[in-house]
Amino acid sequence: MSRPPAPFTDSPGTPPKRLSSAYFQVAVMSCASHGALLLFDWVHGGQHLGVLFSALLVSVVLAALLAWGRMSLHLLRGALAWSLPVWVLGLVSVAAIQTGQVPAPYFLTLAIVTAVLRATLPARQAARATLALMTAAGGVVLGWAPDQTPLLINAAFLAGLIGFLAEHGVTLHAERQYSEALRVLAVTDALTGTLNRRGGEVALRALMQEARLGQVAVLLLDIDRFKGINDRFGHAAGDEVLSQVARAAGRAAGPDVTVIRWGGEEFLLAWSAVQPAQAHEVAARVVRAVRAVRVPGQGQGPAVTVSAGLAFSDEVHGLEALVQLADQRMYAAKQAGGDRWE
Repeated sequence: MSRPPAPFTDSPGTPPKRLSSAYFQVAVMSCASHGALLLFDWVHGGQHLGVLFSALLVSVVLAALLAWGRMSLHLLRGALAWSLPVWVLGLVSVAAIQTGQVPAPYFLTLAIVTAVLRATLPARQAARATLALMTAAGGVVLGWAPDQTPLLINAAFLAGLIGFLAEHGVTLHAERQYSEALRVLAVTDALTGTLNRRGGEVALRALMQEARLGQVAVLLLDIDRFKGINDRFGHAAGDEVLSQVARAAGRAAGPDVTVIRWGGEEFLLAWSAVQPAQAHEVAARVVRAVRAVRVPGQGQGPAVTVSAGLAFSDEVHGLEALVQLADQRMYAAKQAGGDRWE
């Protein structure tokens, strides 16, 4: 069976679905605004029915193409970048040459088209296209409708303002993304992808704060004989074991459990609103799931195991005491031979 064409395949960058959704919203707004203008003009004499109807038709066709979802965004952007400037320049030219007057809404349309160019073309191409459009429109107005030069100046100012705001928005968005990336890096363990201890402590405090009326359970894991794995198979193998243990523990515990690399070969799992029996089941699942981890490159070698200590917030007072109790029980499990939880 042949596969249907992928909707809106495009070059890397903004996700195609998000981009097409944004274009579709603009097209729908254009349909609504031009429909309202067409109705208003029809009620009040119909001086611009042809122009408004053509604008509405273009908006409807654009919205239909976007809703269809089988047209390349690259092709669509190219069509818009060429057709819209030609269309609006044609409107301005015909009105100026035939009547010596350019309707005021046309100048607003000029500015709107520059916004579309800014949204559909790379920055330099959009700037060149905007400059060419405004220069051509300026020549028409100065040659056939010089009395409307102030409106042209306002349109040029609005086009420049749109470009400035768009560039400022892109810069601000990039700065926010960069700040968010730094924030995530500061609280994430680079090896395992879990929270690091710094981020984990913040998450634990928030969890304790949210669970004032309930209780919080923490499960502290320590990989058994991890130093031997590093010494025998190398640190690269040890790093892979750490990553696999983190993934196995997270999958076994479930999506509502916070996984933290507490330090070295220790991981801390925390969750709220639990009954003791449910927490016991989670601890057993985690210990059992880790047994499926093997040292990389060793085939069906000995299983990796963990010792774990489970503690509840209603047993102690405060976060530090809670983690300390889990630590004590983890060491009790290790002294009992490991591969178990206490």
